[in-house]
Amino acid sequence: MFRTLSHFTLGWMLMAGVLAAEEVQPVETARGWGQIVDPVGDCKFEQAEGKLAIAVPGAYHDLWPGKGKVNAPLVLQEVTGDFTIEVLVEEVTKAEPDTVLPGMASTASFHAGSLVIWQDAKNFVRFDRTNMNKGGRATTACYLHAYQEGERTAELAPAVPDKPTHLRLSRKEDRITAAYSQDGAKTWTSLPEQPIKLADKLKAGISALNNTSRENAVRFADLKLGK
Repeated sequence: MFRTLSHFTLGWMLMAGVLAAEEVQPVETARGWGQIVDPVGDCKFEQAEGKLAIAVPGAYHDLWPGKGKVNAPLVLQEVTGDFTIEVLVEEVTKAEPDTVLPGMASTASFHAGSLVIWQDAKNFVRFDRTNMNKGGRATTACYLHAYQEGERTAELAPAVPDKPTHLRLSRKEDRITAAYSQDGAKTWTSLPEQPIKLADKLKAGISALNNTSRENAVRFADLKLGK
């Protein structure tokens, strides 16, 4: 059985839809995964046998400065210098057609489990394993975004089959490389390297995203963080 870590109150203050990174207040820790941050206070976290599940309710939770909000749940560890973080996204709830919440910048139903490198709400990298639906057409992708001072500086989204997927982000000096594997981390497909200037001391971990009226439940496993 999963051990329920329950609902959590604000981890970081929410200001105009953007998290104030200076106000970080760790709420709880998922053993082996890091500090849980639940900005809206409505997500559920369950942990068992080395796996971590995040259930995001049918409400808007995103990491999208400018056109959206930066209010998605996060589970983060501190990192310094060059590093690589890797995780298996075992399952993402299928996004159903015509469930996009009113007022969204995107017209596609969007669910994702994400790997994140985090400096603050305007400077971060996210690498999503997505499940999307637009007009009844379902697509899945490994979707890389990089943000500097709130502006998206990189956006790559190769389509992939809908199956468990390993995601990996590597930071070396002022460059980020993303890669994914769908054969149990035996072989990897790398995306083009992206330049990004981030602080030496950062946080890295996972997130789950949702722009629909239906719950998105994401199950993660095999988290690895090292040089």
